[in-house]
Amino acid sequence: MPMNNERTYVTILIDSLNKKIDILNRIKDINALQKEVASKEEFDDDKWETTLDEKAKLIDRLQELNNGFESVYERVRSELTDKSSEYKEEINQLKSLISRITDLSMDIQAEEKRNSDLVTKCFSKMRAKVKATKDTHKV
Repeated sequence: MPMNNERTYVTILIDSLNKKIDILNRIKDINALQKEVASKEEFDDDKWETTLDEKAKLIDRLQELNNGFESVYERVRSELTDKSSEYKEEINQLKSLISRITDLSMDIQAEEKRNSDLVTKCFSKMRAKVKATKDTHKV
């Protein structure tokens, strides 16, 4: 393959990683909204479901990007390895983007754990309220 095609593939890899970063930032926004929903006194089921649906679509898109990235990377891996000095700038850019993606992913995992804990507490409160209401009706 001509070198020009290889450069095009590397550009596609970079674009793919930038799209992943955009999606991860959107997931972080949804996590913030979920935290807000889970922190309110009155839990909004509909709003929660909407955030879950949005996040599921974004996760599906991430998976598509991952698959595409792997496919393109397989085409250029040997070129990048064999001629790393010619692709030094692009390789550094790829490494930087992957590092950002890793950091974002770790942040998201921590946010999701905190949100999960918030929702668990919220449901515990709801169960306690239901039990108290039942107990009051029994009396």
